[in-house]
Amino acid sequence: MIVAAPPLVTALWPHQQEAIAFVERLWRADRPGAMLAMAMGAGKSRVAIELIQRNNLYPALILAPKSVVSVWPEQFARYGNPQGHFTILPLEGPLIRRAATLSQAFARARARDGQPAPIIAITNYDGAWKGSLRDTILAQRWACVIADESHRLQSPGGRQSWFAKELAKRARYRLALTGTPLSSSPLSIYAQYRFLDPSVFGTSFVRFRGRYAVMGGYGRYQVLGYQNLDDLSRRMYSIAHRADASVLDLLPPTDERLECDLEPEARRIYRELEHDFVADLERGTITVTNALTKLLRLQQIAGGSVGDDDGALRQVSSAKAGALADALDALAAAEPVVVFCRFRADLDVVHAIAAKQGRITLELSGRVNQLAEWQAGGSPVLAVQVQAGGLGVDLTRARYCIFYSLGFSLAEYEQARARLHRPGQTRHVIYVHLVVRGTVDQHLYRALAAKGDVVRAVLDGMQQ
Repeated sequence: MIVAAPPLVTALWPHQQEAIAFVERLWRADRPGAMLAMAMGAGKSRVAIELIQRNNLYPALILAPKSVVSVWPEQFARYGNPQGHFTILPLEGPLIRRAATLSQAFARARARDGQPAPIIAITNYDGAWKGSLRDTILAQRWACVIADESHRLQSPGGRQSWFAKELAKRARYRLALTGTPLSSSPLSIYAQYRFLDPSVFGTSFVRFRGRYAVMGGYGRYQVLGYQNLDDLSRRMYSIAHRADASVLDLLPPTDERLECDLEPEARRIYRELEHDFVADLERGTITVTNALTKLLRLQQIAGGSVGDDDGALRQVSSAKAGALADALDALAAAEPVVVFCRFRADLDVVHAIAAKQGRITLELSGRVNQLAEWQAGGSPVLAVQVQAGGLGVDLTRARYCIFYSLGFSLAEYEQARARLHRPGQTRHVIYVHLVVRGTVDQHLYRALAAKGDVVRAVLDGMQQ
């Protein structure tokens, strides 16, 4: 039985209130699953937090892309009810440690009062279905399971999708959050709804495909086209609430952040250089005026590359590239997006990640200028070197902007932002920052947000 609690302190947007009412109507009608098909920036996580708290849906489990796991605790801190009593468990690190953390949290909760554990556990898709963590998750009864960026479950035969199918049996309510429910084709909705509510599209992918796809080719295994799409849409939106990006058009720009961690070897390389840098800083041999060269080297490693003695770059990390893949994956394939980069190696990463997702890219940098082609409606993805995308450049074709790497100039950063949010822009602008935790990225992001002396603030942060 769904029982509404007092609303949270901060006001909800009208489309968020509509989403909450829609989901609660479904749950009151004993429909276990619902999808929030809401665009990036529309506040899907805010709606999910409100639903969890006002309906006391504990324990809750949130599955999310790796780069988003650390963002959820901040969302609860920002939007959670101050009177709420629950434990936030971002499960990161080795699987055994994650499993132990989760088991111990449940044991402590049961030992206190025997009531449902007031736990909100958050883990990434890639780890949830493996080993001891999988066993620990499936051993619990969950009041609610949330699949953030649920299009990650779209492959019916994928391990993540099969795990979600089993997990659904352990959850009273299920919620899917995505801005791209049909990310690759109409058939991509099936596995998401198998998790949410199998009664909508059934439990046989073969029958589902036979109803909505036109098959042909050798053995009739090739999808030639689609059919009965009106019926698919009707069934889909029987448990899905849609809010496209137009609901944001009257709002000021939104800033979001995706975080990731360097792999062990890359972290070792970074720490060695950082240690020498901070030691020189404390000895006074590095000042604000001569620090930039070494800061840029640290920033390059955070981005995934390091220079050899002969000056050639080699890749040492794919962490930030993975975060970029997560950010692009949350957008429709045809959605225009600008990706700002500091280094040429970063531009190459943008092209490579976009190509893996089947997205065509263009570039604006010191080595090539394809701006006019992009503005005319060419490739949706434009990779822009920060130094080249400043004054006089109109990027208002896009409402989404990803900062893969940042410069150390506040004026340069604000000029880059102003290329999208300027006269001629008719839609809400969303800036996504990719940040490698425990690196110069964090200090730089905070310094630019504070709008002070950027290099000085970064140096102070590193010393502390």
